[in-house]
Amino acid sequence: GLRSAPAMRQCLLLRQELLSFMHNLQYYVMFEVIETAWAQLEAALASADSLPALIAAHEAFLDAVTDEGLLLDNADFTDPIRAITDTAIAFADMQDSLCQAVADREAAAKRREARAKANTRQGR
Repeated sequence: GLRSAPAMRQCLLLRQELLSFMHNLQYYVMFEVIETAWAQLEAALASADSLPALIAAHEAFLDAVTDEGLLLDNADFTDPIRAITDTAIAFADMQDSLCQAVADREAAAKRREARAKANTRQGR
């Protein structure tokens, strides 16, 4: 109801900010890392003249995507990113539960109101 509206609005605003962060992170991985590594893989495959050269090109692609996309060699970056994503997921789960609880409470209030109106009409 009206009492929960300001809290729900704040939750929705925070969720939107977390979604924006996640979209930006996804954009970085998809377009800055994978697309660049893919172009390098295509060039390496085009110039490869043997199976070992193809395998090496593929391994270089996987290394680039893993190292640059996940920044595995930089704990100063990966630890906060992991903490933010874990927090975002936990927050989304909590918000889903909160929204369900508010919806359940509002539905119960409507049922009580409908019963009260029915009882009033019946003279109870």
